[in-house]
Amino acid sequence: MKIGDKLKGRITGIQPYGAFVELETGDTGLIHISEIRTGFIENIQEALKVDEEVQVQVVD
Repeated sequence: MKIGDKLKGRITGIQPYGAFVELETGDTGLIHISEIRTGFIENIQEALKVDEEVQVQVVD
């Protein structure tokens, strides 16, 4: 896995600072709240739900 790769994943947990995701590779990662979408997110639970399938891009 390298920076820029796009992968499918599933949200496994949500915290006020971001969401944990299990990737299709079996790896886990964190999507920081500032990386979820453009603009301010007041309540992350309105943007993502546990077990939601997402497409992510590796940034670090």
